[in-house]
Amino acid sequence: MSIEGEKKYLIRGRRKLSSGTTLYCITSLYLAALFYIAISSLQKRQIAEISIIKTPFRRQVDISDEEFLTFNTENPNKQWCPEATCNNSPICEPCKQRFLFLFSTGRSGSTSLLSTLNLLPNVRLSGENNNAFVHQFYMQQRLSQAQDYFEDEVEVNSSSWIHNPIPRQSMACPVQQTLSTINPPSRSFLRRDYLTRKDVEKHEQSTIIGAKMIRVQNGNWTWQEAVQFYKRHFPCARYIINIREVEGSFQSMRKRGWFKNLSDDQLRKRIAKENKFLTSFANAMGDNRAKLILMDKWSKDVGVLNDAINWMGYQDCSLDSILHENKNGYSKEGEDEQNPLKGQCLLHTRMHIDLEVNVKNIR
Repeated sequence: MSIEGEKKYLIRGRRKLSSGTTLYCITSLYLAALFYIAISSLQKRQIAEISIIKTPFRRQVDISDEEFLTFNTENPNKQWCPEATCNNSPICEPCKQRFLFLFSTGRSGSTSLLSTLNLLPNVRLSGENNNAFVHQFYMQQRLSQAQDYFEDEVEVNSSSWIHNPIPRQSMACPVQQTLSTINPPSRSFLRRDYLTRKDVEKHEQSTIIGAKMIRVQNGNWTWQEAVQFYKRHFPCARYIINIREVEGSFQSMRKRGWFKNLSDDQLRKRIAKENKFLTSFANAMGDNRAKLILMDKWSKDVGVLNDAINWMGYQDCSLDSILHENKNGYSKEGEDEQNPLKGQCLLHTRMHIDLEVNVKNIR
């Protein structure tokens, strides 16, 4: 190669080197800019997280605010439970579901009342549950014995008991879910095609669910503790309390062979104690939450039950006779007995919402 050719070759190489260096520098600057942006974004996120941590766990909110409020005390069923305390949080809305309980003493027509109440539109009451909820009360007591570790909104940083703050009244939802689970919608409803979780939630919110219980007064708790438990865990509930005078209950229990281990005097005292428990419970709940009825009256006057139906909020709804269950033991009397409920039976507190299957889910 000539000297002139070597010069041209070197010049061409320098140009290539210069172009490569320029491209390298531009690429380096671009990557550095991206790195700077990423670091800045991360720092901003960390600052935001720190500010969130420093924010009080429960904030005061204005219920009139149109935006969704994470923590609030809004009651979605004010007409059914106007006096309810509703501490809503992202994990629990304790007043979202309406409940109806029938508390009664034994051999006082409670099964007949259960069948009667289940005739009402949008009501689904289950039978006995062996006073299951008193055991959830025991669980709450067990937690409360651990100093104040499980009190509402208490954050525990101890390594052995560590947990995040528990939102106020959030234990109501697992307690309510127990009842919803043992008193589910019908199998035919749950087997509908294209049924979604939202469909079920919508159906349940249009339904008043509950249970008949003749053992609530027999748990190892006082009527005051029972009132506090049910107000807190079933804030949007109403109660029909049914009792029977002592001698009538005594004679019926003896006829059925109940409590053979008790003397006559002991059994009468037991019945009187149960009546006092339930009467005190009803009085403490107040007229908006509880309705006290006596079998000795409603068994002779259907108007007593019609008054209870009206108290629940049903309009144009009345019984023209009384259903009789367990009259001859535990068998149903009158299999062909006609429905005694007359009228449209409209619940003015919340109208029935028919299930609507979302057509978007149909494939």
